[in-house]
Amino acid sequence: AQTIAVSHILMFVAGAYSCIDIARSLYLRYQSGRNSIATNHYSSITQLFCMIIIIASSLCDTIRYYTTNSPDVAKVCRIGDFLFVMIMAFGLFLDFFNLLKIGQKAAVFREQASFDPMTKLFNRLRFEKDMAKENSHKLSSQGIIVLDLNNLKFYNDEIGHDAGDKYFIAASKIIKNTFSNHGTIYRIGGDEFCIITKNLSYAKFIKLREDIETNLAKNNAKDLPQ
Repeated sequence: AQTIAVSHILMFVAGAYSCIDIARSLYLRYQSGRNSIATNHYSSITQLFCMIIIIASSLCDTIRYYTTNSPDVAKVCRIGDFLFVMIMAFGLFLDFFNLLKIGQKAAVFREQASFDPMTKLFNRLRFEKDMAKENSHKLSSQGIIVLDLNNLKFYNDEIGHDAGDKYFIAASKIIKNTFSNHGTIYRIGGDEFCIITKNLSYAKFIKLREDIETNLAKNNAKDLPQ
């Protein structure tokens, strides 16, 4: 019984020190404004709550040891230990769930980093990555088509950047409709697009060039930027 009482006191002291340290860490994070305690520090808050349970249960059993004749001087601590395990398990679950959400967001950000926000086509970064991954064997069956837009500066300077944006979007749709089934399309510069094709014969390329000219003519016949 004497050994258990001393253990309770040691648990109380160690728990109190841990609570002070965790609370101080949370306070410093809150003061720095880096995160919101309510949403981003489940682990620290869970640890603090568990330490409070251990302190309270140890204190109760220590008081019981000196005020009662009960031979069971660890009754409250057993309950406290059970709550400690359950709460820590719940905290670990929250941490795991939070990590899953972070991983999902990171995957979305990586995907978004590969796209041009205006045209929704792959950007130059993705183009360079894809080219770096290709080997000479694959390149032998591939081709590269480069396109650029005429009079973009005129749209931006004389009509306005809104018209220039519409011009970009309309052009990207035409390129996508023409080449999406024959390769991967990228916007590699301000007004430059690139398509990496696979197994595209020269005759098929000529046909696609005629198709894009036809699609351009159809677009120019509409009430859209020309």
